[in-house]
Amino acid sequence: MTGAGTTNRTAHLTEAAKDLREQAAERLADTVETLKPHLAAAYDSALELASEAGEQAKQKALPVVATGAAYAAEKAGEAKQRALETTGELSESLTAKAKRRKARRKKIAAFVGLGVLAAVAGIVAKKALGSSNQWETRVEPTPPMPEPDAAPPSVPTPGVARNDEMDAQVGDSAEDLAGQTLDDPTN
Repeated sequence: MTGAGTTNRTAHLTEAAKDLREQAAERLADTVETLKPHLAAAYDSALELASEAGEQAKQKALPVVATGAAYAAEKAGEAKQRALETTGELSESLTAKAKRRKARRKKIAAFVGLGVLAAVAGIVAKKALGSSNQWETRVEPTPPMPEPDAAPPSVPTPGVARNDEMDAQVGDSAEDLAGQTLDDPTN
């Protein structure tokens, strides 16, 4: 009996759960039907409030956006003016550099032109005067030095008399020195 009582109880509970589910579904359907108009009204009200808030935000933001646009346009104009001034300065600087380079090129061209003219004048002068491959000098050679008549005087050696004059000047000291030797420490 315990087995049959449990089965009865389970069947009874299953039946009760089924009934409760059906009742909950009916109540839920009734509640949804009751709330549908309220939800539609809340949705419409939210849309209306959002639209009004958007309009208010637009009205508040419009002057701010216009001020921001005016400020941005002013700054863009200033930036454009600075850019034009800078490019003008750069253009002037580049123009001045180009003028200096052009003047330098003209000077170099004039120098080269003068060099070419000088070379042409030299060639013409050479042809006009006659070309000569031999160099002629008009410098006369210096005459040779005359040979000395007498032999050069000899260098006197110590202790030897060269002539009488020297003997008179040196005197007896030469005779005294001739007898001495360098190794003899006694004299």
